[in-house]
Amino acid sequence: MRRRTCAVVVFEGVELLDVAAPVEILGALGTNHVHLCYVLAHHQDEDEDESSSSFSFSSSCVTTSCLEVSGGCRGPRIVGTHVLASGGRIRRVGTGVVEAPHVVVVPGGKGARELLGDRALQRWLVDACSSEECEVVLTVCTGSWLLAQSGVLDGLRATCNKGALASGAPQRSRPQVDWVRRARWVEHRTAEGKLFVTSSGVSAGGDAALAVVSHLAGEERARGVARDAEWIWNENADDDPFCTAE
Repeated sequence: MRRRTCAVVVFEGVELLDVAAPVEILGALGTNHVHLCYVLAHHQDEDEDESSSSFSFSSSCVTTSCLEVSGGCRGPRIVGTHVLASGGRIRRVGTGVVEAPHVVVVPGGKGARELLGDRALQRWLVDACSSEECEVVLTVCTGSWLLAQSGVLDGLRATCNKGALASGAPQRSRPQVDWVRRARWVEHRTAEGKLFVTSSGVSAGGDAALAVVSHLAGEERARGVARDAEWIWNENADDDPFCTAE
């Protein structure tokens, strides 16, 4: 298994577990196999000088959400390590090092809805997901809705947060996507061989991340990661105990 760069898009109001669960599970493969990058969705100028007043420590942080949409509170802050660069690439903060991600992770959360109209982010997502280097795209919760706005999921099967799907909002905003209401996660491999894995509610991101590990490193390795994390992996993507829709 070769080393892959994993770009985790972070933004103000990102759901804490949407980020933490996939990062924990993918990161369990070790630094020889996964290079985790926290990419700030609100910094989109690859030539920006991080020493300038426009780029401060506070602007390189995002505050997470602990189910704020359900009455929860704000969570801890995440410090971004990278910014968005042209062509779907990412650039490490404070350096000129630019690379193209092999794995793109798009979490959801309270702040995801506020980015639905962010065209710069949408252009980056299109470029990142369509690049030759990109092998896997993983979304958690409303992250699929955010990704769908870019058109990347058009013609693909995908799932999303149960409340969002029940409201019909993702379906109305992007009817070109084949939205699946009953699924723990959904896998769709394109003709070009790219794997898209979209997961439903917050904790489903952990199950979906284990499915990604299974694709990258084998089923036994995925089960080993789940065992080490004491994670009860729901290996059946269609077994969705939280959905009442038919």
